[in-house]
Amino acid sequence: ARQGQRAEAVKLIASAGGETFVRVDGLMDYIVSFSRWRGETYTIEAEQEIRKRTERTWALLAVLAALIGLTGFAVVRRVAAATRQREAAELDLRHKEERLRAIFDSTVDAIVVIDTRGLMESVNPAATRMFGHAAEEMLGQNVSMLMPEPDRGGHDGYLQAYLSSGQAKVVGIGREVVGQRQDGSLFPILLAVSETLSGDARLFVGVVRDISVVKKAERELVQMQRFFRLTLDALTASICVLDETGVIIFVNQAWSGMGRGDELHEADSGLGVNYLAFYDNVQDDKEARLIGNALHKLLLRDDLDDFSAEYSCHSPERQRWMLLTATRIYTDEGPRLVIAHDDITELRGAQHDLARKLDVLGLTLENMDQGILMVDRDLNVLASN
Repeated sequence: ARQGQRAEAVKLIASAGGETFVRVDGLMDYIVSFSRWRGETYTIEAEQEIRKRTERTWALLAVLAALIGLTGFAVVRRVAAATRQREAAELDLRHKEERLRAIFDSTVDAIVVIDTRGLMESVNPAATRMFGHAAEEMLGQNVSMLMPEPDRGGHDGYLQAYLSSGQAKVVGIGREVVGQRQDGSLFPILLAVSETLSGDARLFVGVVRDISVVKKAERELVQMQRFFRLTLDALTASICVLDETGVIIFVNQAWSGMGRGDELHEADSGLGVNYLAFYDNVQDDKEARLIGNALHKLLLRDDLDDFSAEYSCHSPERQRWMLLTATRIYTDEGPRLVIAHDDITELRGAQHDLARKLDVLGLTLENMDQGILMVDRDLNVLASN
């Protein structure tokens, strides 16, 4: 009956008798009615359940869509923020790279970057100017091309020895070496090498400074010092130089000879001896104390620049007269006093003889009977007897 074959069911049941048929037919009607009612009931309940489930599904989909929207918005914001941060970092990195490149290109010192094989990976313009090679001629070539023998032949061995043992002869140690230009000329350089890492690659950065001017100035300074030394040694005056505390830091040959002759100091010519202490320790020589006080004032006061005095000096052989001249000079290390002692014994004697002769001449002129006048070229009277 559920399958729509009611007629076949009635025919089958009719063979069993009329009463049975009536009851079965009624039962069949009931079953069919009940089945329809249950089907309708199930259909309504199913539709209601489907509707509820559909509503819940749409509600869940709406919530899910909202969550997806919120999550997507947050993700988009984070992605946008990350993108801005990345762009800002890239821009900052580019700026830093540009600054470093500007420094690299503008520094006056030559900068050469090599790998573990000694091949040049980067050079700055100062390096091309210093060595006379174009950058294209240097990049990819062994850095030994910039040095003369024997350093050129031994450079790769030095580098491999450092890489295997870690014992540095140049890396991390600045030293003076010789560089070679493209034209073969040699010049002194100050080389400082440091090691760095670029990813997994070991690199060596060499900073090279041309010290030709410095070396020339040093040679000229040595020559000038030698010239002044010879000049001071050629003077007859005994000269010494005192530091700000009064200690002797320089003497010439005449000073050494004077000291040895007077047995004042040993063969070191008094170097390191406090010259002013000699005057401080004098108790019974008023003249020496006055000279010592004047030298102290000259060293300490800015309103005095020089001082001179004549004094007598008793050597083992005879009495001598000396002229002391002190001059203050200024150096980077502080004030210095240049002391000069000049033996004026013969000058004093000559002056004494001249004064005596002038006295005799004056007496002679006064006792003469003839009148004597001394006039200049304009006939102005200068003296008379």
